[in-house]
Amino acid sequence: MDIEELKNKWKGLDGAPCKSPIDESGLAVRLAASRVSSSKDRIMRHLRTSGIAGVWMPFLACGLLAGKYGCPDWLVVVYSLYGLLMGVWALALLIRFRKHDFITMPVAQSLQHIVTLRRRISLMRAAGILGGVFIIGSLGMVFFADGDPYLTAGFFAGLAVGLPLGIFRWIDLNKRTRYLEKALRACAEP
Repeated sequence: MDIEELKNKWKGLDGAPCKSPIDESGLAVRLAASRVSSSKDRIMRHLRTSGIAGVWMPFLACGLLAGKYGCPDWLVVVYSLYGLLMGVWALALLIRFRKHDFITMPVAQSLQHIVTLRRRISLMRAAGILGGVFIIGSLGMVFFADGDPYLTAGFFAGLAVGLPLGIFRWIDLNKRTRYLEKALRACAEP
């Protein structure tokens, strides 16, 4: 094989081995759509868990607080109503969020729904924190007044575990909604 024939074959290739046989823009859109679906599923799982836990709080309040620890009736009622309200609120957000198909609707409309969802979740968290501080403070005062060292130690242990866990879940949910928003924006890019 002489050098001219080799040059002609080289020019004939014209970079063909370097070209990707896959449509890169289509692959990017499918990957972004997969991220949207995954993020939506995780947010829905979080809302479902919060809703179910909140709906079960009245049973916990009646069983433990009223029955075992003898808390005042007003505190049991407030605790039960708080849990029920927060649980129903989370389930209502879940139902509203579930009916949106972010892949098929226009990206601008999807982003508008995500921003609305983020606002509602923030409002729910703020109301939850305010109500939770009141209820936890009231429980602490009842447990301290009782003078039982095990109840007091359990209160502080629950506070030490529950507060960081709640903060972590809040940060995680905010991160998931931001990730969903980024994935939706990636779907809009060519």
